[in-house]
Amino acid sequence: MAMDSFSASLMADKREIIFVPTVYKFQNFGQMAEEFSLSERDVVLTNEYIYTPFMKDLNLKCNFVFQEKFGAGEPSEEMIQTMYDAIPYDSYDRVIAVGGGAIMDLCKLLGCKRPSSVHELYFKRDPIVHEKEVIAIPTTCGTGSECTNISVAIVKDEKDGVLTGRETKLGLVSDDIIPNKVCLIPELLKTLPYKVFACSAIDALIHAVESFLSPARKTITSEMFSVKAMEIILEGFRHIINNGQDAVVSEVVLETPFMYYLEYLAGIAEGHILLADYEDEIEALFEAEDRWCQKRVETEVEHSPADILYIEENTSTTTLSPTQFRKYCMPYLKKYTKMMQDADKLVAYHMCGHLKLLLSDLNQLPNQAQEAFTPPPFGAATLIEGRAECPAKCLIGGCGAGQWVMDDPDKIIAYIEEQFSKLEHHRGIVLTSAGVMPPGCSPETIRQVFDWVKQYPNKN
Repeated sequence: MAMDSFSASLMADKREIIFVPTVYKFQNFGQMAEEFSLSERDVVLTNEYIYTPFMKDLNLKCNFVFQEKFGAGEPSEEMIQTMYDAIPYDSYDRVIAVGGGAIMDLCKLLGCKRPSSVHELYFKRDPIVHEKEVIAIPTTCGTGSECTNISVAIVKDEKDGVLTGRETKLGLVSDDIIPNKVCLIPELLKTLPYKVFACSAIDALIHAVESFLSPARKTITSEMFSVKAMEIILEGFRHIINNGQDAVVSEVVLETPFMYYLEYLAGIAEGHILLADYEDEIEALFEAEDRWCQKRVETEVEHSPADILYIEENTSTTTLSPTQFRKYCMPYLKKYTKMMQDADKLVAYHMCGHLKLLLSDLNQLPNQAQEAFTPPPFGAATLIEGRAECPAKCLIGGCGAGQWVMDDPDKIIAYIEEQFSKLEHHRGIVLTSAGVMPPGCSPETIRQVFDWVKQYPNKN
């Protein structure tokens, strides 16, 4: 049977996405060194300003080589040859690269068999033979060059095999130069100057746009990654605009076993019926979930760079009773929160439903913040009620979709002013839409309300 034209076109499309290399995550360089048993047969290519604060005190036996000793700027023929001369090929078995884009480009070459000359290699007259393991550790947040199959260098230009006397930038492209492993160590970003961060972030945004628009490589999967990358980067830019360079990082970790059971395993109606009919079995399920949750929290507090960890409960007395909340949620919330706070993390609960009947219970929990605090009509408690019952909590929300959907700045401002005027103070109040902003609310309305809130007199 003949293949239809659409199926034939799919079969002929050879585009693919390659998921390499293996990615690891560590909190600091010492953890990475222990995991991979670094020794005197490892060469670590880095910069001295990175080595001194993060590696020097570890007293490792590796051969540390500083890239700046070979020259400044992007890799060139001369820089690469100087590096080859300084690091004999038989002096190491493995390459550890810690740095920015230039170091990532250089480390890919150190993992390959030495060419007859750098020039011959980049003009593809020498073969690329990957022989030694390469572990790449980026210290910038840009293009992801630690995962790519290209190494860029400035080389002497030629035409028809004759040197022209000029220089050109060439990319050596081969899947054989992709690093074997990548390690992400958030601690190493502490040395990243703001200007370098800004340039790296713009570079990453450009690459995301390019991959989305590229007609040669675009697939549904690559589009998905591109769009997500653009969303993350642009959201970060908006955060910097609103909060300045000094900002905090948050991360959603998990939710308690009971809420996960209701939301994802059984559903609300079926979940309550099963709990009523098979209480012992469902409670055993909660205990099994709890063991996984504790492991998840342990992993997060060890490796996450976030300042604030979220427990995303979506709690509402429309889905559970106060008695169930006290029995099935509060013990787990206390346990996970303590684990997080013992690791010096701030803890916020995302509870976006009806909380009025739970306010006194929430006040007994150890979290610092209550997020997505939703007033009527979609929630049940106002900022005034929340502050009265939970005086020590940071309340994030207070003006929900029910207000914003009016798309009337005067009415929204009047509602906020009524709440603010009745509060004894405004400490610990972060005014938000208590979740997502309704699509029907115009940017102009949001801007007008934002400007009004900024000038409103703060009561401390």
